[in-house]
Amino acid sequence: MSTTPDIILCECGEEGDPQGGNKYVCGECGNIFYVWPDKSRKERKKKSQKQERATAKAMGGRAQPGSGAIPGFKGDVLVQGKERVECKYTESKQYTLKQSDLKKVELESSGKEMPVFQIEFKTVKESYAILRWDDYMELREAATHG
Repeated sequence: MSTTPDIILCECGEEGDPQGGNKYVCGECGNIFYVWPDKSRKERKKKSQKQERATAKAMGGRAQPGSGAIPGFKGDVLVQGKERVECKYTESKQYTLKQSDLKKVELESSGKEMPVFQIEFKTVKESYAILRWDDYMELREAATHG
């Protein structure tokens, strides 16, 4: 029994062409994506939750229940009144970031919370935070002028 469906669809709705293993390329838009068997889904969820807990601990915040899927608990990590973080990780050397991903965490943040998008590259053990330019400049100004 196959662990993946026969036809794999891209986000744009077009069929993906298998490239070997779990890798597919969209025949229409060229998007590269991966499809994982159900067993891997549980492993990815565990890794995501571990990342969210570690991020929350490092920031002095809390991991949101259900990774933000529960109404009233949006985002993955919340530092009350300061930051709201969307956490993503990849085991690849690249990550495709969409403006809609950034907008999502921005819209989920209250007026006092800085939206932060975190990407962790597991294979090289590096993590990056993506901020709005205005927020970065505000932090820079505060650091410079104390």
